[in-house]
Amino acid sequence: MNYYYCSLNFIVNSKVFISISVFIAIMSLFIIILALYLDKKFKIMNNNLNYREDLLNSLYSNVDDVFTVFDYNNRRFEYISPNFESMLGINPTELHKNTYVIFDYILPELKVYFNSLFTNAITEFKEIEFEYNHPVLKQHQWLVMRIYPVYKNNQISRYITCILEITKEYQAKVDIREAFLEAQKANEAKKDYLSYMSHELKTPINAILGMTQIAMNSLDDKDKAENCLEKIHLSSKNLLSLIDNVLDTAIIDSGKLLSINEPFHLLKSIAEFSSLMSSQAEIRNIGYRFIYHKMVHDYLIGDSLRIIQILGNCLSNSIKFTPPGGLITLEISEKEHNEKSGLYRFVVTDTGKGMREEYIDRIFEPFEQEDNTIGPNYGGSGLGMSIVKTLIDLMGGIIRVDSTVGVGTTITIDIRLMAVEESIDKPETNNTNTKIPKYDCSGMRVLVVEDNAINLEITIELLTCINIQVDTATNGYDAIKLFEASEEGYYNTILMDIQMPGISGYETSRMMRSSKHPDANKVYIIAMTADNDTNNFSCIQSGMNYHISKPIDIDKFYSILLTIRTINMDYRAM
Repeated sequence: MNYYYCSLNFIVNSKVFISISVFIAIMSLFIIILALYLDKKFKIMNNNLNYREDLLNSLYSNVDDVFTVFDYNNRRFEYISPNFESMLGINPTELHKNTYVIFDYILPELKVYFNSLFTNAITEFKEIEFEYNHPVLKQHQWLVMRIYPVYKNNQISRYITCILEITKEYQAKVDIREAFLEAQKANEAKKDYLSYMSHELKTPINAILGMTQIAMNSLDDKDKAENCLEKIHLSSKNLLSLIDNVLDTAIIDSGKLLSINEPFHLLKSIAEFSSLMSSQAEIRNIGYRFIYHKMVHDYLIGDSLRIIQILGNCLSNSIKFTPPGGLITLEISEKEHNEKSGLYRFVVTDTGKGMREEYIDRIFEPFEQEDNTIGPNYGGSGLGMSIVKTLIDLMGGIIRVDSTVGVGTTITIDIRLMAVEESIDKPETNNTNTKIPKYDCSGMRVLVVEDNAINLEITIELLTCINIQVDTATNGYDAIKLFEASEEGYYNTILMDIQMPGISGYETSRMMRSSKHPDANKVYIIAMTADNDTNNFSCIQSGMNYHISKPIDIDKFYSILLTIRTINMDYRAM
């Protein structure tokens, strides 16, 4: 019995043991299977996370924006986009060590502000533009930082920040703002300028109108009438100079200013001009000297009119600022020369009021005057020296101004000019009164084409004064008829207005040149126009020989006519 009981107990215990072993084996197998499954699942999840992170990093590496995720509670960056270092010049490892290192490269006053943003909770979106001193490139950039707060359980947990460089955009805004301010400043300057020019223009006009009325009331008093006429003439010259300066400034601003190179005799051109300046100085009881040193080359190629304009503006300033009893000197010399050219120096010296040194640096700026007393006391627009500098630059020359307050001013101009040939005999002169020759053009017949009755009357009077016979036409059609009906050699010259009703002076000239008249290619056609944009090039293209600006420079006008008469006489003598 005991044996049976022991055997039964052994059997039961063995079954229990086996059951437990089987259970343990099954559970172990389950755990292994579960572990394998979870490991596979984890690897899949990890791969997905890595893929997403790689994808995100790849995306951020190819955009201009830098992204970060800042853990507000732990005060550290959880995520920094790969392009952070390339944009900001800071290694992410350094940023992990020192969360606020980026703020070391901004302005000190902004550093405090940025620190407060990352230590005190931001409850709403913020966008901040700031200047950044790049630690690697060593240059200033402009950045914009956008901060987006992230909430968890109604509490700030993170900041998502986006940083973008906006240097170009910022500079564009600055440029636009500066351009706007410059435009405002320019508009104000224009208003002031128009107001000032209105005064400047009205001053000589008032003198002309007033003196004209006095002269008309004093016809029986010859001396008084002549005095009025002299003042009218001087005021007209001042008005013309003012208008020329304004128009020249407009041409300079438009970029259409041209320099015309043509042969001229330096002594003859300057001597005639100098005589006129001497007369102006004499009227104001100012001494004037013209010193012309002996030169190797005198027959030159250049823009004689522009040279005279340059010297005219300089001498006009000297006359304006030199008191009675003072002295003005124009000295011309050839500083160096070779077979083909010479360097010519023009020096204008006066004993006038002089200028402060700080103003000399601004003298070539348009509308600049030393102070607000210059305009009312001396007149002028502040354009003369600006035009002088532009013309000298156009001809490749240089100008230097030396001045002392209470002593006077010296202007030195150097211009290189090409030589044409050995100069003809030159009179040696150091005196101040080179006389303008008397003109006699007897034997010439001129056709004047002019639609304005007053201008026509003036031109006829100017021509008959030097013994020229005159025919007239008031439009291009009549001028063509008169020319084609004339005999060969009947007209020496045709004076052609440019702007006329029907057909212009340009078209009229072209039609004359293309006609079958024997003089079609021989007669001299000279443009006469008040259009400031007209130049020799436009006239030559239309078949004209030259152009004269209105109001007419009488001495220049007579010189051209006398030259044409001489050429015609030489031709007939052959």
